Amino acid sequence: MAASLSTWSSFDCTGIFGPFTLAGISAIFAENWAEPVDTSCKRDPGGTVRPFPGRSLSRIGAKRYRSTMRFTAFKDPDCGEAMIGRVDGPDRTQIVPVDTVAAVYEAADALAMIAVADAVPLARASVSELPPVPPTSRVLCLGQNYLDHINEIKEVGRKVPVFPNIFGRWASTLAPHNGTVSVPPGDVGLDWEAELAVVIGQPMGPTAQSDAMSGILGFTAFNDITARGIQKATSQWMLGKNGDNSGPLGPEVVTVDELGDPNDLAISSRVNGETRQSANTSLMMFKIDFAIHYITQAMTLRPGDVIAMGTPAGVGAGMNPPSYMNAGDVVEVEIENIGTLTTHVV
Repeated sequence: MAASLSTWSSFDCTGIFGPFTLAGISAIFAENWAEPVDTSCKRDPGGTVRPFPGRSLSRIGAKRYRSTMRFTAFKDPDCGEAMIGRVDGPDRTQIVPVDTVAAVYEAADALAMIAVADAVPLARASVSELPPVPPTSRVLCLGQNYLDHINEIKEVGRKVPVFPNIFGRWASTLAPHNGTVSVPPGDVGLDWEAELAVVIGQPMGPTAQSDAMSGILGFTAFNDITARGIQKATSQWMLGKNGDNSGPLGPEVVTVDELGDPNDLAISSRVNGETRQSANTSLMMFKIDFAIHYITQAMTLRPGDVIAMGTPAGVGAGMNPPSYMNAGDVVEVEIENIGTLTTHVV
């Protein structure tokens, strides 16, 4: 792009803001588009080069992009790279490739990068979808964030928390929409936990509660699938919460402007079509802004980090008698304005 402009750099033009040279335009593009990168994995070999990681779009109209959109991740069918794609088309059946997952989350303005992508769309059904966050993500989960869930478990000595009770998951446990999960050998089965997940979009050191929402890239659904036998064997939850493929995330990330108020969304889960959880995120004891404020007093959040906001009542461990999932069961998590996240137990 810059090379073709330099051919005309000796010409002067006058625009609505006064005189400027095409050499100046060339410099702006050189600044914002950086050096060429390997494009062997892009979907349109003869078309527009993908946006580059970290480039600034503000001087070429980036602030005018649409901010109401959805995106997901998928495996590039040509080279196997993990890519971000904007979800488009009737009934959200198309994916417009953007760039690699790593490049998007490293970008100075990921939303602009996703919004301006204009590659040839792919049929969503033709690609293998992936968790829509990078493998470097930290997954921070709020336990005991709905009072009715605390009451249904009835564990001896459990008290209503004064601060968020946070535990961690590894990103390697994340799974995509329509993925599969297995029951660990010897366990009683798997429990379901429908949760709203927050995807961080910029580095966030110590952050005031009043500023916390500005660092969010989007929201999605999460199922904190739990091996209850392993979880309850000790006072530490880690093993029971980190089984292979036990953290389905999806079906897509919805931007802040697209979603509406995240603290007032219907949230539910179904097992084999039967409703097990039905609540509203307004029942969260610790709201999203406070959770971010609290976490960032201890650690810096990075783009792609995930905060799972806890689950309402209706989990299998709270039923009488307890009920768990085993091979052949299908679990769905549905959140208003986001969609339905499906997982198959095998």
